[in-house]
Amino acid sequence: MLHRAPAFFTLTCTLAASALLIACGLWLAGQATNMAWFQRINGAGPLVLDAAAANLTLLGSGYAVILLMLAGDRGHGMGPALALRTLLIGALLARAGKLALSEPRPLSVLGADAVHVVGTPIVSSNALPSGHTLTAFAGALALWWIWRAASKNLPAWRAALGLMLLLALASGVAWSRVAVGAHWPADVLAGAGCGLLAATLALCWENHGRWALVLRQPLAQRAVGGAEIAIALVWLTLDTHQPGTQALQWAIGAVGLASGMARLWHQRRTVAGPRQQAALDGRAPAP
Repeated sequence: MLHRAPAFFTLTCTLAASALLIACGLWLAGQATNMAWFQRINGAGPLVLDAAAANLTLLGSGYAVILLMLAGDRGHGMGPALALRTLLIGALLARAGKLALSEPRPLSVLGADAVHVVGTPIVSSNALPSGHTLTAFAGALALWWIWRAASKNLPAWRAALGLMLLLALASGVAWSRVAVGAHWPADVLAGAGCGLLAATLALCWENHGRWALVLRQPLAQRAVGGAEIAIALVWLTLDTHQPGTQALQWAIGAVGLASGMARLWHQRRTVAGPRQQAALDGRAPAP
């Protein structure tokens, strides 16, 4: 079995959580509480909070999440399969929400004097749902499933702890989007719900037509390794528009480069014959 289908209880819980978060976000968008919560979270604080918000926002980038999802796959194919499906579903959900609702950003409503901005100011009418938050929650849940697919006989407490840590990190990304002045609390609630929904739908889709079976093949794995290196190189050249995030940007890029090169090296060893394998190992071939 390439991976485990989610238990009915887990699937039901994730779908219920996503529906609740989306409903709460849509309801909160029309309430005065939305602005009050924004002002409380966004209020200027110590510089260390600005630095934390900038770096957490970086973790919600699509490039970063894709690189980490691919790095989590060590040849079983679930990483690229879920990355492709989650990216497609998440992009559709985010685009549909932004086009249908056209919610203004905090800067458009409150003005520059009332919003504490970290990084490049964002003024547009496509706030809900938060794309970074959607990406972070989708990536967190997908990474958990990738980890479970790669782990044999994983104790339940370790699986639960891993999920809690990943969701806590995604929640940090959601907080950061309000802290940097880019989104309302309603936006990140809806984004979190859409992210959980995107990852759940991606896994259900994968269980009904397993791309992982194809993506685990040697030729496909070499393509994945090349894609990792290409994405990492693009990522390393991007302007993140957030101050003090270069170290994290380089760290994530290094993970992507290392994962891609390791994957290509492993596939080189896999397809080598006895004499080529002996040469790679630095030993004399058998007569």
